[in-house]
Amino acid sequence: MHGVAVDFSKRVFTRKAIAAAGLAVFCPSWASPDESGQGKSAGYPKSGRAWDTKPYRVGNYSDLRSTRSTRLLASSPSPRPFTHAAGDTQPLSAELLARLADHKARFAVTGLLALQGDRLLYEGYGYDRQPAMQFHGWSMTKTVLGTLTGIAVDSGPINSVDDLASRYAPELAGTLHGDTKLKDLLQMSTGARVVHKTGPLGDLDQIYGRNLLTRTSDTLELVRGWNAREEGAGARFNYNEFAPLTISHVLRRVTAMPLTEFAQERLWKPMGAESDATWMIDSKNMEIGCVGFSATLRDWARFGLLLADDGSYDGKQIVSRDWLQKMTTVSVADGHLQPKVATSHSGYGYLTWVEAYRQRRVFSMRGHHNQYVIIAPQLRLVLAQTAVDDEPAEFTQSLYGIYTALMSELARKPVPKGA
Repeated sequence: MHGVAVDFSKRVFTRKAIAAAGLAVFCPSWASPDESGQGKSAGYPKSGRAWDTKPYRVGNYSDLRSTRSTRLLASSPSPRPFTHAAGDTQPLSAELLARLADHKARFAVTGLLALQGDRLLYEGYGYDRQPAMQFHGWSMTKTVLGTLTGIAVDSGPINSVDDLASRYAPELAGTLHGDTKLKDLLQMSTGARVVHKTGPLGDLDQIYGRNLLTRTSDTLELVRGWNAREEGAGARFNYNEFAPLTISHVLRRVTAMPLTEFAQERLWKPMGAESDATWMIDSKNMEIGCVGFSATLRDWARFGLLLADDGSYDGKQIVSRDWLQKMTTVSVADGHLQPKVATSHSGYGYLTWVEAYRQRRVFSMRGHHNQYVIIAPQLRLVLAQTAVDDEPAEFTQSLYGIYTALMSELARKPVPKGA
């Protein structure tokens, strides 16, 4: 790997300066697995039809705008800078750096970035990807939506998460999801009969193949038409796309603006996003609330850092600490959402995964084909990954093993303070 000149906090650091600063900033490309199968010889092609299949994943996932209709969120006029401590030496051990290198070599990683506070610990890109590219977060979009919901609750358009969705979106009155509490929607506990799987035993082919990824996609009608009930709301965690799609319509109603405009003015600019982001829209020009949000890897990390800092940046509370606590933890009363109960490993908060670490509060955003942002607030530690893999179990195990090692190493050092 080779050090390169990097535009860092609006200053250009040469290879020598990077080495002196102890920053783990590497050549933006490494030898990635299965480059041929992923489309390297064809320049990583894109296709609107073969959306999530090889050899189109790399191109599609890092340039959603070229194959899908999207809306833009403008960046902040004052981006949040990444810094390093004066006289700092490389904060990561040689062993951990070797694990990071091995992880990139074994799995289909397009980008990997570690951040502690405003200090960039590690950054690199595979498959010829570059820092300025926007990476599709898939279901990490849900956590963006959960944060926007908190902003709407904090500022008043939404009175209570115990209200039915139809109170704010009357067009959903009389439907299963419209007659569900916002809290149950946020916690994926609506009671709807829906199976989040592909193939004949699941519903994803119908949801995506027949609606969300078609030229006639219509999120409102999709939600209105899905009314089969499995059980009462609030009884069981059942991850699916209808809950966030419903919340999307509620937010559009209460804010009287597109989600992108609300997100740009109340989240993206205030948190100091360095680059523009995009959000995929349906044929009715409505943002698809369950997926479709794309951002640079650095801005995904900035968003993670905002959550790590309980919604505060630069002396301003963008989303309340109270909301962030509810969003990223599980209360005793919500036993069905506890880690190792909701799923075999993790729990669930408000459109956010809650991890089963006993020593620290850890939570994450996750997306299809191993998009991840993992966050430990006590250490202000964020690990962001974008990828195009088929989600083998060893991929996730490797990533969380690295995160556990990061926490262990950094817990022995002072946590960087910052805005």
